[in-house]
Amino acid sequence: RYDFIVIDEAQNYTLKALSWLRIVCAEAGCDLVLAGGHQLYAVAMADDQIESRTVRPRLFPASKPGDVQALAGLFGLNRDGIPKELELVAMRGGLRRVRNVVEVATLFAGEGRVTLDHVRAAIADLGLTGGKA
Repeated sequence: RYDFIVIDEAQNYTLKALSWLRIVCAEAGCDLVLAGGHQLYAVAMADDQIESRTVRPRLFPASKPGDVQALAGLFGLNRDGIPKELELVAMRGGLRRVRNVVEVATLFAGEGRVTLDHVRAAIADLGLTGGKA
């Protein structure tokens, strides 16, 4: 059995908090996985104890239009200009925002098929118009 704790958005934690988490995990006999934005690496490297335990930092690039196409296809939305609209969302807020838009558009569609109008209404409902992300 492999035990670990995952902390997302870890770049928002103070060094003191991250150090405390490291100690708790060491005492519990489990590993600590820190996940977050690109600023996390700099935060983690500022602490010798965390830096010395860093095994494999990974940076993942931003989403590409092909990723949005794949996500749209997964939800059966590769039609009627929907992928192009979702690509605009991804450019402003990444794939997480695209997923949020798809979920809200699906709610708006009810039992029906999601349309471009549903997607645009979801974008507006989530406040993602006018360059917001």
